Amino acid sequence: MNGPAFSFTSRVRPVIEIGIGAANVPTGLALWDDARWDDPGALWAGDEPAWHEVTCDGISALIRRDRARNTDRFTPAECTIEVENITGWADGTSSADVPGELSLRPGRPIRVGVTHVTLGTFWRFRGTIDSVTPKYDAEETDTSTFVCTDVLGEVGRAKVTELDPSGAGEFAHDRFDRVLDAVPWLSSKRIVAMTGTTLVAGRLDGQVEDLLGRIADSIGGACFGDVNGNVVLAGQEWQSYAEGADPDGTIGNTDPSDVCPSGWLRPFDRRDIATRVILDRELPADEAPAEPLVFDDQDGQVRYGVEPFERLDLWTESDGRLTTIGSRILVARGAGTMPRIEAVSLDAANGDSTVDLMAQMSVHKPSRYRCLLQLPRGEVFDADHFVTGLVETITPDSWEIEASMDLATPFMVGAGAEWDENNGWDRSMWAA
Repeated sequence: MNGPAFSFTSRVRPVIEIGIGAANVPTGLALWDDARWDDPGALWAGDEPAWHEVTCDGISALIRRDRARNTDRFTPAECTIEVENITGWADGTSSADVPGELSLRPGRPIRVGVTHVTLGTFWRFRGTIDSVTPKYDAEETDTSTFVCTDVLGEVGRAKVTELDPSGAGEFAHDRFDRVLDAVPWLSSKRIVAMTGTTLVAGRLDGQVEDLLGRIADSIGGACFGDVNGNVVLAGQEWQSYAEGADPDGTIGNTDPSDVCPSGWLRPFDRRDIATRVILDRELPADEAPAEPLVFDDQDGQVRYGVEPFERLDLWTESDGRLTTIGSRILVARGAGTMPRIEAVSLDAANGDSTVDLMAQMSVHKPSRYRCLLQLPRGEVFDADHFVTGLVETITPDSWEIEASMDLATPFMVGAGAEWDENNGWDRSMWAA
């Protein structure tokens, strides 16, 4: 990005790299090959492409990972990158006329990150280029814009037709692998939690993103594409943490040592809560439908009315597991979670401590921060939150993050019963 570092700090530098070869080929061989990078006729082998840095041509990168609440599905991350294209290297053609220059086209792997002076490189996005749009300007610098999607978007856009019928009692991780095998997707680029949850028989056809998401929802876990190019199935306890465990840092405005946000949102909207959760299974056509399970937050209904959250398409086989999922959703989205910090804005120009925190912030760890904020009337808001979504803007002169947040306390494992006085649910019901 026109230089090795941001203009306002020496602690981090942006990084943009484009992959030569492909890392998602079932055979392990590359789809794309360029003689300028190796001997004519050679193939790139292995699970990782050869990465070529194009940082100095970078103008801007916008990365978006949208997920508002802890119980929402992850959607594919997207990244829009603008680069200088003075030599024509980023025209999107299948070959380049100048030896030694990168042949760029849709389908190339790409990744964006920041390299910290002491902590190493943190990748903020990894995916593939979907489109390349050159822009020619007689008075300004020629540029090109890449629109990219992460691995979940790449895998998820595929459709599978009726796989071998799944029988009742199939483990969730086995069904997850079966769907990815049908894409097909490299087994070495998957991270699949070995869950003990079994699923009902189900018809496995349709869009892969929905199928994978439904499997994750049916165990109370999550599915996402990580920044290393893996498709991940996280288990039901992936966000749980021990009572008393230290957060990853403090975002606040009450102490000079805290990372101070440039802004934050704290809405209080009853449409953002659930006082009734309704869950049911999607059963084969030849099986009699069962009555849905209903979970009520009666205290919340007295205050805010009936605000429903409904899922009627789960594959969860066990009534006990379905009850666990329903109880957890009611706690995580119940009246006791409001008000909460919905989002915080961070600006790397605010100093070294902000830069250090931003570099390590992730939606997949997950990142947990204490939000300690004094409000205009003097009230102090103090609660731990997970980062659920990220919108990052990177230029040669700036790095800003808007982080979506959700209350982390419902995922604490411990003896306390913090939520009892709010909505009647105790953490020990689901966290064990």
